[in-house]
Amino acid sequence: MTTLPPRAPLRAPSLNDTKPDRPLSLKQRRFIEEYLIDMNATAAAIRAGYSERAAHSHGSYLARRPNIAAAIERVLAARRMDLRVTAERVIRELARIAFADIGRIIDWSDEDMTVRPPGTLTEDERAAIAEVAVVKRSDGVAARVTLHDKERALEALCRHLGLFGPRAAHKAGLIESPSVAAERIREMIRAKHAKLCAPEPASEETQARHGGHDAERRDENTEI
Repeated sequence: MTTLPPRAPLRAPSLNDTKPDRPLSLKQRRFIEEYLIDMNATAAAIRAGYSERAAHSHGSYLARRPNIAAAIERVLAARRMDLRVTAERVIRELARIAFADIGRIIDWSDEDMTVRPPGTLTEDERAAIAEVAVVKRSDGVAARVTLHDKERALEALCRHLGLFGPRAAHKAGLIESPSVAAERIREMIRAKHAKLCAPEPASEETQARHGGHDAERRDENTEI
């Protein structure tokens, strides 16, 4: 009986086996072009000609291949350079929206609400405006101003600054650290202990009684 050597287990190809500088196929180039339109890997796979039934897995796999991911990053880096998009600029724009004051844009001190002239608004105030529209009313027309979503801008800033999660409150100084809390508890215990061990102040009656005894002792000493 002939004994065959053990069969090597089948191994799926790993993404790490693909080098970033490996040439791209025509279909992969098409996928990259489609992906850069809306950054949707599934939709890009379908538009590039991959099966719709497996588009989700194909798109995710292609977007993570080292050579495709490197090509996508090169295009995105060039875009950022052309548009001068930096993290600082994005954060500055979010801050404009998050901390916008509508009172500087609209004046409602009189009976009618009016929008301040564009020339009187700062660049930050104009950046916070999402829409300016003229609305028809029964008594005429009125201006309507819509600002960008402050809550979403604040949420984005909080995520950037790390103000979400269990450690966020400590970082922001909103909750005491364990060491500070422990020291504060020790101080409370010391104060409570000192209060319990301190002698109680004598009442007026007790003080008078002690004063009479002292006077009697002085008289006795004087007679002797």
